[in-house]
Amino acid sequence: MNRRLALVLAIVLIGLVVDQGLKRLAFERLRAGPVPVIPGIAQLRAIENRGAILGLGSSLAAGSRTWMFMVAETALLVALAGYAIRGKAARQEEVWALSLVVAGGASNVLDRAAHGFVRDYALIGRPGWPTAAFNLADVFVVAGAVVLLVGAWRAARAPARAAAALLLVASSAGIAGAAEPRPFPIRMVKLNGRASDAKTAEHVAFSRSLGFNALWVYSHEAGSWVDRGKLDPAFVHLAREAEADGIGIWVSISPVADSRGRFVFADPDGENRIVKFIRKLHKQAGVNRVVLSFDDQPVELTEFRDIVRYGVSAAPAHLDLVRRVARRLPHGVSLWFCGAAYCDGHLGDGHGAYAAPFLAGLAKLPPSVGIVWTGTEVRSPSITAADLRATRARLGGRPLLLYDNFPVNDDFGDALALILGALRHRDPAIRDVVDAYLACPMTELGGSRLPLFTIATFLRDPEGYDPDRTLAEALDRFSGGDPAVRRALDTQVIEWGGWIGGRNYWPRDLLNAFDAGRRLDDPAFVDSFTWTADRYPARMGALAGVPDRAFRDDLLMVMARRLAVARAMPLTVEYLARVRAGRADAADVLAQIEQQRRDLAASPDAREALDVFLRAASVPIS
Repeated sequence: MNRRLALVLAIVLIGLVVDQGLKRLAFERLRAGPVPVIPGIAQLRAIENRGAILGLGSSLAAGSRTWMFMVAETALLVALAGYAIRGKAARQEEVWALSLVVAGGASNVLDRAAHGFVRDYALIGRPGWPTAAFNLADVFVVAGAVVLLVGAWRAARAPARAAAALLLVASSAGIAGAAEPRPFPIRMVKLNGRASDAKTAEHVAFSRSLGFNALWVYSHEAGSWVDRGKLDPAFVHLAREAEADGIGIWVSISPVADSRGRFVFADPDGENRIVKFIRKLHKQAGVNRVVLSFDDQPVELTEFRDIVRYGVSAAPAHLDLVRRVARRLPHGVSLWFCGAAYCDGHLGDGHGAYAAPFLAGLAKLPPSVGIVWTGTEVRSPSITAADLRATRARLGGRPLLLYDNFPVNDDFGDALALILGALRHRDPAIRDVVDAYLACPMTELGGSRLPLFTIATFLRDPEGYDPDRTLAEALDRFSGGDPAVRRALDTQVIEWGGWIGGRNYWPRDLLNAFDAGRRLDDPAFVDSFTWTADRYPARMGALAGVPDRAFRDDLLMVMARRLAVARAMPLTVEYLARVRAGRADAADVLAQIEQQRRDLAASPDAREALDVFLRAASVPIS
């Protein structure tokens, strides 16, 4: 074998094996999240680069882009390899350099053929500065191009110098271009309130400032299809303003919940009312995306006429209504379907009483009808592109709206914590699988601002998102630069900022006034409120300096609830113990509890949470 051929083959094969091995290892280890190398500057992260060596073409259709780049890059690599092997004028260092370029380029072409993108795993840059994303293959290409340029310059060979310089510029631009932010196309957030409410208007303005470009509105917030299809004039005004600002409006109609369980699927009157309402939404408010939702609704039918027509399972009835409404939509309006099975956990193995007819009946819906999905669970600890691709295939390849249940707290007025953590464990590549993303704030819209800040950052730049860095930026913003406020906010985030399913994660169903009143026989739980009574007053005093009024007010409101319960808890335990012992002086403790209630006269929210706690603990109150 020709010695030069053997050298080129050896360098290319070794480079391919090493680079492919590192890429595989990096993507296995980094899918869960980035690993900082130099905090704020360099990190290891799984990045899917769908552009070319110049970072161009990411907006082309995936199939066309992949084949165009593969053909062009392969042709260039073959030419470079041919010159390295047979070029009579090629010198020894040029053979090495060209071999490195071919090794790196070939490894990236192999990635594109196998995955449809190049696997990058190193990210360098700071916000506001140029950012570079690359892999070992890119290092091979740049190193080879540098050697070629230096050699051509020393030999004063102008054509070779120009070609090497072009290759160096192209490869360097590819590394920098690979990390250009590519946001989710539809970045949606819930309205969560009447359009006429000042807090709702503040929430919309705040969300717009973060880069959200769509609003999810429940039908009862827009009007009422049940009552003659009336639209709320304030909603119409908001929708028209949003349209002018480029904000899309999605309206979710829940036939069963909105009608308080009286909806009859076999009766065409319900269908007619819904269609009439949709037409008004489209004509008067410019709404062109509607969702029919059956989430958290019964999966079995109870109305006799419905059972006769569809059987006991609610899935055929849900699907039939969606199909009938889809046929009557105004031109330009798209329909989405949220079934009672809206996550992988609900769907199970697909053989359940709801799941089986749900999957079987999807084929009868028009292909344009999309599906609303929450991921692996109702509140998913992690969501990967592989998860969603598998789900999408299972659902017939339909458009997918990711209804991400974070930081939703499902508050009914007695939650004793807020969700103050950063969005985590969301694969950047889900952007290329879903058609829209929905963030779900808590009922406390102001209190949702910190997690919404992190979600919006992820949606703007999924590959560049670092949850810890973004959380630090959010804390800087909401503390207003005051060190005392920042320390207090840091502490509160540690207490309430856990991730889904993990330590210090406190949604309402885990920490609320009612359940607290039922857990007084748990010494560890009771003891956990001791430090609340000791430390909250000073911390709340510091947090009163938070400059964002909406965030501050909701934060202090929920802390005041917890403080009220914490102060009453030892008295409640003592009162119940004296009652069980038959002691006459139990009334003395009850009088102290009543005094605490009176002291909260100026804080009706905290007093109501305290009353919920006391009733749950079976403490008589006036």
